[in-house]
Amino acid sequence: MKKGWKAEVCLALLGAVALPVSIAAPLPGKDPGREWSALVDEYLEKVYFPQNPTTATVAGIHKYDGEIEAYSAEGIAADNRLLHEYEARVASFPVAGLGQVDAADRQILLGYIRSELLTSEGLRPQEKNPDIYSSGAAGTVYPLMVRKFCASGQPAAQRNRARAEDSRDLRGGAEEPEESRADLYGDRHRTDSRDHQFL
Repeated sequence: MKKGWKAEVCLALLGAVALPVSIAAPLPGKDPGREWSALVDEYLEKVYFPQNPTTATVAGIHKYDGEIEAYSAEGIAADNRLLHEYEARVASFPVAGLGQVDAADRQILLGYIRSELLTSEGLRPQEKNPDIYSSGAAGTVYPLMVRKFCASGQPAAQRNRARAEDSRDLRGGAEEPEESRADLYGDRHRTDSRDHQFL
């Protein structure tokens, strides 16, 4: 009886050693939820708010009040390189171990980054829509002008100077409109006095 008990214990120990690694307990100190939160915080601090200083101002983060979004070709390319870096990091972050909310946030963030890259590198509105430069640059100063913290006008003046400096390189991001595109806009916006009482 005693001998059989020892044999059973030995078999149990051998089976435990042979268990697949995938069901082993997580390594000490590993917390997927905390690591994911750290990556999100890093993205917000190093990518999202620096690339969107107007949004940062509206959100109450004023360290970027004197800056403006990238409008030059070089600035846009630098933003895209950083987005590609974090796209890879978010995509490679394992879903296993994340809670339902964090897993959903991972998909949302990944989709957002890819949407930004698709717009900038695929659709390239900075090369086709000149209104981006005028209304976009003016719109970034407005949130500073209407907020009480900006009563001195200094942040708005700093951002306006940044806009002026960046505007020197705006031609680097835009392309001359194609002839067919110019004709299309001309036909679309042409007003015929025979159809309207005013121009």
